[in-house]
Amino acid sequence: MASSDGTQKISAEKFNIQRIIGDIDSLLERLPTVEHSATGLTPNNTDRNNVSDGNPNNGNKGGNIPSINGGYSNQKNEIDENKNGHNVSDQDPCASIWTLLTFGCSADNKENNSDAKDSFNSSRSSNDSSNQSQLERITKTLTQVKAALIELKKLEEGELGKRIQPHLRRVDTILGPQAPAPADSSSLTLTEAKLREISKEIMKIKNQIPSLLKLSLTGPGSYNNSGTIKNSDACSAFQGNLNPHKSKSFLESSFYHEIKEIYDDLNHGNDREKVIFFLSCFAMLPENAVVKRRLLTYWWVGEGLIDEGKTAENHVDQILKRFREKGLIKPAKKELRGEAKSYRMHPLVRSAVIKLSKNKFFAFNDNGILTGNLSDSGQKRACVTKSSVPLDTGLTREQKEEDKKFDEEWKNLNQEELITIFNVNEPFPDLKLQLLAKKKELSVVEWLSKMKNVKVLYLGRWQKSATYHIEVESIEFLKGLKSMKELRLLSLQGISRINELPSSIGKLSKLMILDVKSCHNLEELPQEISRLKELKYLDVSDCYMLDRMPKGLSSLSKLQVLKGYVIGNPQSGSFGTLDDLKDLKHLRKLTISASSREVPPSKTPEFPTRKDLFALNRLGTNGALRKLTLAWGSKQGTVAQKTTVPSYKKPPSMLRRKLSKKSSYESPEAQLPEKLEKLDLQCYPGTEIPSWLVPSNMKSLKKLFIRGGGLETLKNEKWTVETLCLKYLIGLKLDWIELQQRFPNLAYLEKVGCPRITFCPCDEDGVWKKPTSN
Repeated sequence: MASSDGTQKISAEKFNIQRIIGDIDSLLERLPTVEHSATGLTPNNTDRNNVSDGNPNNGNKGGNIPSINGGYSNQKNEIDENKNGHNVSDQDPCASIWTLLTFGCSADNKENNSDAKDSFNSSRSSNDSSNQSQLERITKTLTQVKAALIELKKLEEGELGKRIQPHLRRVDTILGPQAPAPADSSSLTLTEAKLREISKEIMKIKNQIPSLLKLSLTGPGSYNNSGTIKNSDACSAFQGNLNPHKSKSFLESSFYHEIKEIYDDLNHGNDREKVIFFLSCFAMLPENAVVKRRLLTYWWVGEGLIDEGKTAENHVDQILKRFREKGLIKPAKKELRGEAKSYRMHPLVRSAVIKLSKNKFFAFNDNGILTGNLSDSGQKRACVTKSSVPLDTGLTREQKEEDKKFDEEWKNLNQEELITIFNVNEPFPDLKLQLLAKKKELSVVEWLSKMKNVKVLYLGRWQKSATYHIEVESIEFLKGLKSMKELRLLSLQGISRINELPSSIGKLSKLMILDVKSCHNLEELPQEISRLKELKYLDVSDCYMLDRMPKGLSSLSKLQVLKGYVIGNPQSGSFGTLDDLKDLKHLRKLTISASSREVPPSKTPEFPTRKDLFALNRLGTNGALRKLTLAWGSKQGTVAQKTTVPSYKKPPSMLRRKLSKKSSYESPEAQLPEKLEKLDLQCYPGTEIPSWLVPSNMKSLKKLFIRGGGLETLKNEKWTVETLCLKYLIGLKLDWIELQQRFPNLAYLEKVGCPRITFCPCDEDGVWKKPTSN
């Protein structure tokens, strides 16, 4: 019975692979061997030279022939392309899965496939018409599908027939009712439109073959549990193609040996152990993962592998540069400002590194897949991973063996040997930790309390995408951290339902990095955080429920990076202020978020106050502060737009002169530090550059970012800035000549969402770069 689209509905009968093979044989017999004709496609009774020699007297003027996809194609150009080693037809949809189908055929059919491929290449390099080539591809593809089905014919109980049969019936419908072959075969016709439809359906059939072999494990009744498919030559070859880790051809390839040479070269020198571990960190993460530089910095500092004589970021950059130069990694996206902040490792490089590093740093199974088992080295590392097998499905023998090994390792684990626990992709880390604790018949708090030598506990989100969701059922497990005296890195980034940190966190005497970025439910930091004397990195950015900081942060004398510092209500003495930070001599990077609640609609915005500026100036003059980000709350920005704010509106000229003489910001100490190298202003509510930002006093400023807010004009002064980033400044009005006059040293400009900044020679990304001398 035919449906409205011309296809026939599938009956409830059981499909038989052998019958499908028979249907393919029937189609092969019915498809004529044809060439182009003025009336369509007819049997091969035309002189080929009349089609392709370009002679107007030979039936085709200029050598142009009808294309399968409509229009005309130039035969001479196709021949020239073929001579240069390119495919004649750019429309060949078979090329992308040629290799997969080759693997899908049995050993007995390899010679036939080779002959078919040689015949295909030969016909493509000849002067045949594109119609003839298309028909030959259809015939060849059907032959390949038939060969694969012969190998897979015992799968008739599965889904293969159900997926292929509709397409075969569609082809049968297009060909029309079968009739006895006429005496004069020249009367057979096949239009170009029909040929295109047949080609589409055949490609759909071809694509079904590899896709079925990728099906996940299922319960009884699926062909995945049959020994036939698992043990077949076709399946083994195909799985080897998908999994280079076990592929003999991959391990014998020149590519693998080239990576091995690079690997062996890295595995020499005094720091070889560290370098190989750094490389293995990329391989441990999922295929094609985007790895942020910040993650690597935190992790490697946490394990104590970064040279303390340099800043950690510079050391990490040198390592990544070395890997990049050797072709092991590449930037994950286009480098607009000349610096990469995230990287990616090619899947084949990853497979080679996994094979070469074995299980020294991380545990992989025989297929090169990361497991939750422990690494083989004396210092154990464990990865928290979610199960790849659904709970309602059966396990294969190999998976049962892995599961048994997993249970034994964790049951017999001496917890004091563990130095790193890293959450790779588990969305509920606390439940996973509870499961592991039960193997020791302990509560999760007791279990964690015995890990006295753990240095890295990374339970939070490392993925670049903020859409990856992680949450915990309760924060009870955090009480087990109090005995981790060696813990240097604690990351809870992006974990939902963490509303507070336990006061026992103050007992982590060696903690260097505390990362609670994007913990959206976090409402308060404990006062005991001031006891973390070794803390160097504190990231509380994007914690939107956090509206104040604890007092006593001045005791964190080694702090280098502080992100997300919240300016609370200045009328309250119970919260921390910027004045608490003024003596942090090692603080080099500071991000401040001004709470909107400190700006009543009827008053002038108070951030930054004179006292705030004194503290910031002291951090830059007597300390190491070089990078500063100031962010104003969205509510404050709204107030600035909807209400009259005296401090940001130009007063009458006479009053303006008086105010300028009495300005409380005239003192150099009430201005931003002159040694700043990078300044980032986010959602600044004023319309003019504030008086506390004086370009002539900031000779070291090289990078200026202004994103969002109500700014309408820049000071008519010259800046030393070389990198300028302006985003979403709807009111700012400038042209290219004015920008060059105010920023004479400008080498890089990024302009996004600024419609009134005009005539800038930026590219499609809104980027302009100063031409180099070369």
